[in-house]
Amino acid sequence: MADWVLLGLIGALLVLLLLTLFGFAIYSGLFSEVVVSAGSPPIRNITLAYKFKVGPYGDCGKLFTESCSISPKLCSIGVYYDNPHTVPPEKCRYIVGCILSEGEEKPSEDLIRLFQKFGFKIFSFPAPSHVVMATFPFTTPFSIQLAVNRVHPALDTYIKHPWLHEDVEETGGKDGGPHSPPASGVEYVEYVHLIEWCMDRKAEKWK
Repeated sequence: MADWVLLGLIGALLVLLLLTLFGFAIYSGLFSEVVVSAGSPPIRNITLAYKFKVGPYGDCGKLFTESCSISPKLCSIGVYYDNPHTVPPEKCRYIVGCILSEGEEKPSEDLIRLFQKFGFKIFSFPAPSHVVMATFPFTTPFSIQLAVNRVHPALDTYIKHPWLHEDVEETGGKDGGPHSPPASGVEYVEYVHLIEWCMDRKAEKWK
């Protein structure tokens, strides 16, 4: 009788453990929708301190930790150049760092010298007029892994096949109404390739 009770308790604990893990996955965004849109960017022109790396995107946490330890109050930023589903992990390029200033604000010279002391480079991004964005919940560290596997394919589909969407919401316009995608998907794809080429040139410069 005692053996059956023990087995029942073990079974109940396993079920609770599985339910807990399943609930954790749901909370992390397992069934959350990847919302892709186009419009005005959420940030303006920025100046950032960064480090350029080549390798698996999963290794970027070390750089985030390093940059946050230098100045914990600054916002962190990561720029990922390659699609991890089509590019080998050891060839994926990315930069990680902190935003030193945004908009018309000038970055602090003391902050610049501090980051340069630890080997970070300084660069200013101009404000883009129109971007493609994706939103996905970031509630736990597991959300990052889910985002890597789901956000990139969603962005890739949206950018290369814009004619599949009925309209694109342009938040930066005067009327805030829908903005139709380009009539020719080929033109849009060529524009994407041009961006990728520019990013390749930029990545070479930042090494």
